[in-house]
Amino acid sequence: MSVDPSGLWEIDWEDDFTDEERRLIEESLERIAQRMRELLEEIDRQMRSLPPDVRARLDFEISNLREVFEDVLAGIESDDVLDLQRTDDRDWGTPAGSRRGGLWWQPDLIINDAYFDWSKEEEIDRILFHELTHLTNVHNLGGTEDNDSEGYLMNAHTIDDMINRSFENSPIWVWLLNDPERALLEWEVHEPYEAWVDRDGWPHPPIGTVQ
Repeated sequence: MSVDPSGLWEIDWEDDFTDEERRLIEESLERIAQRMRELLEEIDRQMRSLPPDVRARLDFEISNLREVFEDVLAGIESDDVLDLQRTDDRDWGTPAGSRRGGLWWQPDLIINDAYFDWSKEEEIDRILFHELTHLTNVHNLGGTEDNDSEGYLMNAHTIDDMINRSFENSPIWVWLLNDPERALLEWEVHEPYEAWVDRDGWPHPPIGTVQ
């Protein structure tokens, strides 16, 4: 086990990683943590700039996104153990995977050498961030999906590019901002946006972190 000197995750290197690969992963986690702080500030700034009626329509999706970012940051900064594993499986079709398991529901992150590119820091950040969003626990119901089933901003493929671009200029935010009613299409909404029920019947009251 390796304790990151920066105070980030305790990483349990389950398989053989070179010193250089370990450095790349640890430095990527540091960058992701800093980016989460910046994104949370960017989100709050954007939401404060909106008229109240527009903000109300976007609040539910944005509150979920904020919780994803907060969970990613809290996980990285915690002294929890992150299992780092590797495989070389072209059948996966993806550069990495993630899961929670074991007695303590411990997070595992698996690098797939068949597709993982160690040469580009931005791509390492995006891939690790994508998988870390899956390991979050929004509303105690789990993390992001790889589709829009839990909301447009709960799709890891949609939000993972925010790690390398501003929130303001992210395509999904521009798309939602151009028509805020889109943020309500997937939800049964009860005026005045006080109670939300998803397609599975679960209630999700808006967190209301941005006033």
